[in-house]
Amino acid sequence: MRWAQVSERSIDPDDVEDKKRKHQHEEEEEEEEEEEKIEEKAKHKETKEEEKEKKKEKEIEKKEKEEKEKEKKKEEKEKEEEEEEEESKVIEEKTVTINLRHAYLTYGRKAAPKAVRLIKKITQRIADTEEVKIHNDLNAKLWSRGKTKTLRKISIKVQKLEDGTARVLPAEA
Repeated sequence: MRWAQVSERSIDPDDVEDKKRKHQHEEEEEEEEEEEKIEEKAKHKETKEEEKEKKKEKEIEKKEKEEKEKEKKKEEKEKEEEEEEEESKVIEEKTVTINLRHAYLTYGRKAAPKAVRLIKKITQRIADTEEVKIHNDLNAKLWSRGKTKTLRKISIKVQKLEDGTARVLPAEA
């Protein structure tokens, strides 16, 4: 009986070829699926890279626009300041050097604000006016070393205007 069972189990060459073909066909399908997955991943990576590049381009464009807007605003402010200066006629103009020792020797964080108050007080005395306007450049000079350390001396130009105000500018060296 065993012999009969073995003989029944004998392998047919056609079956072997069919199994080989099926196995090869399955392997080819698996390889194709893997290739498709790889291609999809590559496409996905490419789209991500393209999106990143687009985002970078958009950010660069936004920065450029912001810079242009800032430049326009600065130009407009400068034009407005020039127009204000031209509109008000100067009656009297003096150049003075002010010693800021009292502001320099103050303690803590009061030096620069005290220097501004000193300049206003001295300008009021010089121009005989109550209203004093300090120019932005002079203010920047006073605050250039921070709040605690101010300049020892500063040369200023005091302009008395028609409307009774005084304008304080840094003296041109």
